[in-house]
Amino acid sequence: MIRYATALLGAFLLCLPAAAKEAKVGDVSLNLPTPHGHCEMDPVVAADARLISSLHKTLAKTGNRLLGLSADCAELKDWRSGKRLVLDHMAGANLVAVDLHGADLGPRILSGVGKGEVRR
Repeated sequence: MIRYATALLGAFLLCLPAAAKEAKVGDVSLNLPTPHGHCEMDPVVAADARLISSLHKTLAKTGNRLLGLSADCAELKDWRSGKRLVLDHMAGANLVAVDLHGADLGPRILSGVGKGEVRR
């Protein structure tokens, strides 16, 4: 059940098409393009770090891994400066550990676009 909830969370929050972030999965490098009008969230920026860390920990508990996260550039700028308390438009990608009745299907990339609220 947790894996399905994580997959739904990933589908809701996460996707990626403009500038690209590179992520490594084992020996494979993945090019994760950021959607038009989005800016990549930065784990060095305090506001971003809290959200990235929280999502990373939540996904890690289920064996999944956050690969990238972005938000609408204007919203992200205001969110970082404290003018905005909610990010409405986010995108990202995570690596999903799939286990269907013990069958190892290997790693899968889950991406999606979501509109929702993420509060500071």
